[in-house]
Amino acid sequence: MAITSTNLLTSQRPRWPKQAFDPARAYVDYDEIADELVIYFGIEPIAAMSDLIDAPEGDDAALLLRLDADGRSTDEVVGIHVYPLVAGAARQPAHWRRLAAPNPPAELVENFVADVRDLFERYWTPAPPIEEQFAALRRTHPEE
Repeated sequence: MAITSTNLLTSQRPRWPKQAFDPARAYVDYDEIADELVIYFGIEPIAAMSDLIDAPEGDDAALLLRLDADGRSTDEVVGIHVYPLVAGAARQPAHWRRLAAPNPPAELVENFVADVRDLFERYWTPAPPIEEQFAALRRTHPEE
């Protein structure tokens, strides 16, 4: 469960870009040490927050939502974040781990984005109110 600052919470369903995804214009970065994949739909990273999808078969996948100048989500999907990628491969489609290779093929990136969009369409739910998130943390990690 992600704990998020109240100014980052969003009550709107995230919106995918209207234009088709173009893997040739995407920023794709796999960090081997962190085992983390980040894909921005544009040519460079922008201010964004992760919003987990909560999908059983891809529970490590999150959307990247654009942040405005005040640090609030605009609910616009600007990319995808997967953590962990290789270590979590047992819970993900097998071809996802190929995204860890340098310069993955455009077709693979395009298929991955389509996979994550499908997960979003089937499983995304809004984050619970921040008070519920803190209460859940207190239940799992009581103060000593």
